[in-house]
Amino acid sequence: MIGFLKPAAHVDPIDDKQVDKEYKRLRFKIFLGIFVGYAGYYLVRKNFTLAMPSQFLGS
Repeated sequence: MIGFLKPAAHVDPIDDKQVDKEYKRLRFKIFLGIFVGYAGYYLVRKNFTLAMPSQFLGS
């Protein structure tokens, strides 16, 4: 089969004791990704209007 169409390898489920620890770690990674992504968008969003030629702005 083509490499990217192969099913993923089997992974045993984690113990109930580790679920809370893993959930907190993944929740922090997702929060950090959203925070950095939004901060980047916020810092760059005003630069788009400055970089666009005036013909596209309707004047």
